[in-house]
Amino acid sequence: MVVNLYTPQAIWGTPRLSVQVVPHGMPSGLMGGFAIATLDSGSDVLHAETAVRGITTSDQEDVTAAVERFEAIRSEALPISMSIELIQKVVGERWT
Repeated sequence: MVVNLYTPQAIWGTPRLSVQVVPHGMPSGLMGGFAIATLDSGSDVLHAETAVRGITTSDQEDVTAAVERFEAIRSEALPISMSIELIQKVVGERWT
């Protein structure tokens, strides 16, 4: 599948996905990648990457800490429309 990065649909084509750019140098406190998934039952599960392995847990304390970290990172990110404009600008400058 070829994706055209010049169309917003390529970046946020579904209601369940959005892309927001966190400006370089912003102190987000991100120490590794993580994903939070909501199961059909409504409970949340966290998958966090470490230097040696990934960890998946439904421990409420861990999930809550990750949700709080996610919200802190998102509060530093550019709005969706500005993120898309920046991505399109960089793609145009570097890959065309």
